[in-house]
Amino acid sequence: MSTHEIHCTWTGEGLGFDSDINGTVVHMDGDHSKQQVTPKKLTLLSLAGCTAMDVISLLKKMQQEVTFFDVSVEAPVTEEHPQTYTEMKVRYTVRGHNLDAQKVQKAVDLSREKYCGVSALLRKAVPIVFEVQVEAA
Repeated sequence: MSTHEIHCTWTGEGLGFDSDINGTVVHMDGDHSKQQVTPKKLTLLSLAGCTAMDVISLLKKMQQEVTFFDVSVEAPVTEEHPQTYTEMKVRYTVRGHNLDAQKVQKAVDLSREKYCGVSALLRKAVPIVFEVQVEAA
């Protein structure tokens, strides 16, 4: 079994923290007035990135000619503390030539049910809804 480890180091200013992840520095700040990256939003990005990598990889293996691919995640936040997400809605927009909507749906289903570890972890805590939109290029 492998282990992942990251460090989150205070910058010395306000609620700013930096993490070096394999040479890429990610800066977070809890000051919402600065419109900085926050830990909760990084959770949404982790979900989007995990499933996006699965789906685009599967679509390539299924020989689907994708010209545009986007994953968005929307999650309402509670007002009371601890402020948590009440659900997550994952939307896939796939555009391409001669796309087979059933293959696109199958790729999304495989990501959701088998491959995306972030989705598997998060769905234990919050409901996740998946929507797929297939468009011609």
